[in-house]
Order: sequence, then structure tokens, then C-alpha cells
Amino acid sequence: MSTATQAFPTRERRVSLVAIAAIVVSLGVGAVGGSVITRAIDGAARTTVTPGATGWDVQKLEAMQGRERAEAIRLTSGSNP
Repeated sequence: MSTATQAFPTRERRVSLVAIAAIVVSLGVGAVGGSVITRAIDGAARTTVTPGATGWDVQKLEAMQGRERAEAIRLTSGSNP
């Protein structure tokens, strides 16, 4: 009784190892690149937002103040809608 082991031929084995190494390297590069981009976006967002209010909040408050002024002017001028 004999046992024979079958291994990949040398050339095919080398190609598969290179392919696996390329996949691992590309995943690593993608992870590092994604992390750098995420940090850049988060850093940019933190520097442009004023503490306590986002851009949308500021615009909404300005619009509300404009409506209050318009209502005050309408009441003082005596015009009815």
C-alpha cells in the first residue's frame, strides 16, 4: 500500500501565491486609503461647523427672523392679507 501526495505544479503554485499576495496588498491599500479619506472628510466638516449650530439651523433661524420682521412691518403698516 502506497500513499501518493499530489501537489500543485511549481508554476501554478507560484501564480496562485502571487494572486493571493496581490489581493491582500490591494485590500490593505484600500483600507488605508479609505481611512485617510474618512479622516479628511471628518476633519473638514469639523472646521466648517460653528459650535452649537449647523448650517441648516442658522439658515432656518434667519428665515424665522425674516418672517417675524415681515409680520411686524405688516402690522405697523396696517395692511391686511
